[in-house]
Amino acid sequence: MALTDAVLETRLPAKDLDRARRWYAEKLGLEPVDERPGGLRYRCGPTVFCLFASRGASDGSFTQLAFEVDDIEAEVAELRGRGVVFEEYDFPGFRTVNGIVDLDSNYPSRGSGERGAFFRDCEGNMISLGQPVGTSAPDDAPPKLRSTSVLLGSSDPERLRGFYERVFEVEPVEGWLRLGSVGLLVDGRDDVAARTAEPGRVLLTVDTDDAKTIVERLRAEGAPVVSDLEERPDGHFSTFEDPDGNYIQVIQLNEAYFARLGDVPA
Repeated sequence: MALTDAVLETRLPAKDLDRARRWYAEKLGLEPVDERPGGLRYRCGPTVFCLFASRGASDGSFTQLAFEVDDIEAEVAELRGRGVVFEEYDFPGFRTVNGIVDLDSNYPSRGSGERGAFFRDCEGNMISLGQPVGTSAPDDAPPKLRSTSVLLGSSDPERLRGFYERVFEVEPVEGWLRLGSVGLLVDGRDDVAARTAEPGRVLLTVDTDDAKTIVERLRAEGAPVVSDLEERPDGHFSTFEDPDGNYIQVIQLNEAYFARLGDVPA
Protein backbone atom coordinates (compact mmCIF):
# COMPACT_ATOMS: atom_id res chain seq x y z
CA MET A 1 0.00 0.00 0.00
CA ALA A 2 1.38 3.41 -0.95
CA LEU A 3 1.56 5.78 2.03
CA THR A 4 0.50 8.63 -0.26
CA ASP A 5 -2.94 6.96 -0.41
CA ALA A 6 -3.19 6.29 3.33
CA VAL A 7 -5.50 8.17 5.69
CA LEU A 8 -3.45 10.32 8.06
CA GLU A 9 -4.58 11.24 11.59
CA THR A 10 -2.77 13.23 14.26
CA ARG A 11 -2.62 11.58 17.71
CA LEU A 12 -2.00 13.43 20.97
CA PRO A 13 -1.14 11.68 24.26
CA ALA A 14 -3.23 12.25 27.39
CA LYS A 15 -2.36 10.96 30.85
CA ASP A 16 -5.93 11.66 31.98
CA LEU A 17 -8.32 11.14 29.07
CA ASP A 18 -11.41 12.30 31.00
CA ARG A 19 -9.63 15.51 31.97
CA ALA A 20 -8.56 16.05 28.37
CA ARG A 21 -12.08 15.47 27.11
CA ARG A 22 -13.44 18.14 29.46
CA TRP A 23 -10.68 20.57 28.50
CA TYR A 24 -11.26 20.24 24.76
CA ALA A 25 -15.00 20.69 25.27
CA GLU A 26 -14.77 23.66 27.64
CA LYS A 27 -11.79 25.48 26.13
CA LEU A 28 -12.03 24.66 22.40
CA GLY A 29 -15.72 23.81 22.08
CA LEU A 30 -14.90 20.40 20.58
CA GLU A 31 -16.70 17.13 21.24
CA PRO A 32 -15.50 13.70 20.03
CA VAL A 33 -17.27 12.23 17.01
CA ASP A 34 -16.19 8.72 18.02
CA GLU A 35 -14.73 7.09 21.11
CA ARG A 36 -13.47 3.80 22.43
CA PRO A 37 -11.77 2.74 25.66
CA GLY A 38 -8.54 4.72 25.75
CA GLY A 39 -9.23 6.93 22.74
CA LEU A 40 -11.25 9.91 21.50
CA ARG A 41 -11.58 11.02 17.87
CA TYR A 42 -12.34 14.60 16.83
CA ARG A 43 -13.24 16.00 13.44
CA CYS A 44 -12.59 19.58 12.33
CA GLY A 45 -13.76 20.17 8.78
CA PRO A 46 -12.29 17.38 6.62
CA THR A 47 -9.50 16.50 9.08
CA VAL A 48 -9.32 14.26 12.13
CA PHE A 49 -7.20 14.16 15.26
CA CYS A 50 -7.28 11.75 18.20
CA LEU A 51 -6.51 11.82 21.91
CA PHE A 52 -5.25 8.58 23.38
CA ALA A 53 -4.56 7.49 26.94
CA SER A 54 -0.80 7.30 27.46
CA ARG A 55 1.62 6.88 30.34
CA GLY A 56 4.02 9.10 28.44
CA ALA A 57 3.66 12.83 27.90
CA SER A 58 4.80 15.49 25.50
CA ASP A 59 7.21 18.14 26.77
CA GLY A 60 5.23 20.76 24.83
CA SER A 61 8.34 22.23 23.25
CA PHE A 62 7.15 21.86 19.65
CA THR A 63 3.89 22.18 17.74
CA GLN A 64 1.92 18.93 17.58
CA LEU A 65 -1.43 20.14 16.22
CA ALA A 66 -2.16 23.22 14.10
CA PHE A 67 -5.49 24.87 13.29
CA GLU A 68 -5.64 27.12 10.21
CA VAL A 69 -8.05 30.01 10.82
CA ASP A 70 -9.33 33.00 8.86
CA ASP A 71 -9.14 35.59 11.67
CA ILE A 72 -6.49 34.76 14.25
CA GLU A 73 -7.13 37.83 16.41
CA ALA A 74 -10.80 36.91 16.79
CA GLU A 75 -9.93 33.26 17.54
CA VAL A 76 -7.32 34.23 20.15
CA ALA A 77 -9.81 36.57 21.83
CA GLU A 78 -12.53 33.90 21.89
CA LEU A 79 -10.24 31.19 23.25
CA ARG A 80 -8.84 33.55 25.90
CA GLY A 81 -12.43 34.17 26.95
CA ARG A 82 -12.73 30.40 27.47
CA GLY A 83 -9.62 30.36 29.65
CA VAL A 84 -6.95 29.30 27.13
CA VAL A 85 -3.50 30.70 28.00
CA PHE A 86 -1.34 31.69 25.02
CA GLU A 87 2.43 31.50 25.00
CA GLU A 88 4.59 34.62 24.68
CA TYR A 89 7.97 34.47 22.88
CA ASP A 90 10.76 36.98 22.35
CA PHE A 91 13.47 35.47 20.17
CA PRO A 92 15.38 37.04 17.29
CA GLY A 93 12.97 36.93 14.35
CA PHE A 94 10.21 35.40 16.48
CA ARG A 95 8.41 37.78 18.84
CA THR A 96 4.78 37.59 19.90
CA VAL A 97 2.64 40.66 20.55
CA ASN A 98 -0.45 39.89 22.61
CA GLY A 99 0.17 36.21 21.89
CA ILE A 100 0.47 36.55 18.09
CA VAL A 101 3.64 36.37 16.00
CA ASP A 102 3.94 37.73 12.44
CA LEU A 103 6.23 35.75 10.12
CA ASP A 104 7.53 36.55 6.63
CA SER A 105 7.08 32.93 5.52
CA ASN A 106 5.08 29.91 6.58
CA TYR A 107 5.07 26.14 6.48
CA PRO A 108 3.70 24.57 4.44
CA SER A 109 4.50 27.33 1.98
CA ARG A 110 1.30 29.11 1.00
CA GLY A 111 0.89 32.83 0.62
CA SER A 112 3.56 35.35 1.54
CA GLY A 113 3.58 34.84 5.31
CA GLU A 114 1.72 33.71 8.38
CA ARG A 115 0.39 34.91 11.71
CA GLY A 116 0.66 32.36 14.51
CA ALA A 117 -0.33 31.80 18.14
CA PHE A 118 0.54 28.95 20.49
CA PHE A 119 -0.97 27.34 23.58
CA ARG A 120 -0.79 24.07 25.50
CA ASP A 121 -3.68 21.79 26.33
CA CYS A 122 -4.19 20.35 29.82
CA GLU A 123 -1.86 17.43 28.95
CA GLY A 124 1.03 19.67 27.89
CA ASN A 125 0.59 19.19 24.14
CA MET A 126 1.51 22.26 22.09
CA ILE A 127 -1.23 23.51 19.75
CA SER A 128 -1.03 26.40 17.32
CA LEU A 129 -3.34 28.68 15.39
CA GLY A 130 -2.15 29.85 11.99
CA GLN A 131 -3.50 32.42 9.56
CA PRO A 132 -1.78 32.52 6.15
CA VAL A 133 -1.44 36.04 4.76
CA GLY A 134 -1.15 37.15 1.16
CA THR A 135 -3.42 34.33 -0.06
CA SER A 136 -6.27 36.34 -1.53
CA ALA A 137 -7.82 34.39 -4.38
CA PRO A 138 -8.00 36.10 -7.80
CA ASP A 139 -11.36 37.49 -8.84
CA ASP A 140 -11.76 34.74 -11.44
CA ALA A 141 -11.01 31.88 -9.01
CA PRO A 142 -13.54 29.04 -9.40
CA PRO A 143 -16.04 28.45 -6.57
CA LYS A 144 -14.75 26.14 -3.87
CA LEU A 145 -16.90 23.05 -3.34
CA ARG A 146 -16.91 22.17 0.36
CA SER A 147 -19.03 19.02 0.43
CA THR A 148 -21.65 16.96 -1.39
CA SER A 149 -24.68 15.47 0.36
CA VAL A 150 -27.52 13.10 -0.52
CA LEU A 151 -31.09 13.39 0.77
CA LEU A 152 -33.25 10.25 1.01
CA GLY A 153 -37.00 10.28 1.55
CA SER A 154 -38.56 7.45 3.58
CA SER A 155 -42.00 6.50 4.88
CA ASP A 156 -40.20 5.52 8.12
CA PRO A 157 -37.19 7.86 8.41
CA GLU A 158 -36.27 6.79 11.96
CA ARG A 159 -35.97 3.16 10.90
CA LEU A 160 -33.92 4.00 7.78
CA ARG A 161 -31.73 6.44 9.68
CA GLY A 162 -31.07 3.83 12.35
CA PHE A 163 -30.17 1.34 9.64
CA TYR A 164 -27.43 3.65 8.28
CA GLU A 165 -26.22 4.52 11.79
CA ARG A 166 -25.76 0.85 12.68
CA VAL A 167 -24.26 -0.23 9.37
CA PHE A 168 -21.66 2.56 9.28
CA GLU A 169 -21.35 3.03 13.07
CA VAL A 170 -21.85 6.79 12.89
CA GLU A 171 -23.74 9.29 15.01
CA PRO A 172 -25.84 12.07 13.45
CA VAL A 173 -24.64 15.68 13.63
CA GLU A 174 -27.44 18.23 13.12
CA GLY A 175 -29.42 15.31 11.66
CA TRP A 176 -26.74 14.50 9.07
CA LEU A 177 -24.75 11.26 8.88
CA ARG A 178 -21.19 11.68 7.69
CA LEU A 179 -20.31 8.71 5.45
CA GLY A 180 -16.72 9.35 4.50
CA SER A 181 -16.69 12.49 2.38
CA VAL A 182 -20.45 12.35 1.69
CA GLY A 183 -23.19 13.65 3.97
CA LEU A 184 -26.48 11.70 4.16
CA LEU A 185 -29.79 13.08 5.41
CA VAL A 186 -32.75 10.72 5.84
CA ASP A 187 -36.08 12.53 6.09
CA GLY A 188 -39.77 11.86 5.70
CA ARG A 189 -41.18 11.61 2.19
CA ASP A 190 -43.32 14.71 2.73
CA ASP A 191 -40.27 16.67 3.91
CA VAL A 192 -38.31 15.55 0.85
CA ALA A 193 -41.23 16.48 -1.34
CA ALA A 194 -41.17 19.98 0.13
CA ARG A 195 -37.56 20.32 -0.96
CA THR A 196 -37.79 18.61 -4.33
CA ALA A 197 -41.45 18.92 -5.37
CA GLU A 198 -41.75 15.16 -5.74
CA PRO A 199 -41.92 12.48 -3.00
CA GLY A 200 -39.12 9.94 -2.82
CA ARG A 201 -36.81 11.71 -5.26
CA VAL A 202 -33.11 11.59 -4.41
CA LEU A 203 -31.63 15.06 -3.94
CA LEU A 204 -27.95 15.88 -4.51
CA THR A 205 -26.83 18.78 -2.31
CA VAL A 206 -23.64 20.69 -3.09
CA ASP A 207 -22.21 23.08 -0.49
CA THR A 208 -20.04 25.81 -2.01
CA ASP A 209 -18.44 29.10 -1.02
CA ASP A 210 -20.02 30.82 -4.07
CA ALA A 211 -23.60 29.66 -4.65
CA LYS A 212 -24.32 32.59 -6.97
CA THR A 213 -21.72 31.51 -9.54
CA ILE A 214 -22.90 27.87 -9.53
CA VAL A 215 -26.51 29.03 -9.94
CA GLU A 216 -25.50 31.24 -12.88
CA ARG A 217 -23.79 28.26 -14.54
CA LEU A 218 -26.87 26.08 -14.06
CA ARG A 219 -29.02 28.79 -15.64
CA ALA A 220 -26.56 29.04 -18.55
CA GLU A 221 -27.00 25.29 -19.10
CA GLY A 222 -30.76 25.76 -19.24
CA ALA A 223 -31.36 23.75 -16.07
CA PRO A 224 -35.01 24.08 -14.94
CA VAL A 225 -35.45 25.99 -11.67
CA VAL A 226 -37.28 24.13 -8.88
CA SER A 227 -36.74 26.80 -6.22
CA ASP A 228 -34.84 30.02 -6.82
CA LEU A 229 -31.98 31.32 -4.70
CA GLU A 230 -33.38 32.11 -1.27
CA GLU A 231 -31.90 33.07 2.07
CA ARG A 232 -32.62 30.97 5.16
CA PRO A 233 -31.24 31.14 8.71
CA ASP A 234 -28.46 28.67 7.76
CA GLY A 235 -27.50 30.29 4.43
CA HIS A 236 -28.51 30.45 0.76
CA PHE A 237 -30.38 27.61 -0.99
CA SER A 238 -31.46 26.99 -4.60
CA THR A 239 -32.66 23.85 -6.42
CA PHE A 240 -32.45 22.88 -10.12
CA GLU A 241 -33.06 19.81 -12.27
CA ASP A 242 -30.29 18.15 -14.25
CA PRO A 243 -30.94 16.92 -17.85
CA ASP A 244 -32.28 13.59 -16.51
CA GLY A 245 -34.67 15.16 -14.01
CA ASN A 246 -32.51 14.61 -10.91
CA TYR A 247 -32.50 17.41 -8.38
CA ILE A 248 -29.42 19.49 -7.54
CA GLN A 249 -29.59 21.76 -4.51
CA VAL A 250 -26.88 24.42 -4.33
CA ILE A 251 -26.26 25.75 -0.84
CA GLN A 252 -23.90 28.22 0.76
CA LEU A 253 -23.97 27.66 4.51
CA ASN A 254 -23.21 30.62 6.75
CA GLU A 255 -21.08 31.08 9.85
CA ALA A 256 -24.04 30.58 12.19
CA TYR A 257 -24.51 27.02 10.90
CA PHE A 258 -20.84 26.06 11.40
CA ALA A 259 -20.77 27.74 14.80
CA ARG A 260 -23.53 25.41 15.98
CA LEU A 261 -21.48 22.43 14.86
CA GLY A 262 -18.32 23.69 16.51
CA ASP A 263 -16.86 23.17 13.02
CA VAL A 264 -15.44 25.21 10.21
CA PRO A 265 -15.94 24.90 6.47
CA ALA A 266 -13.23 23.00 4.68
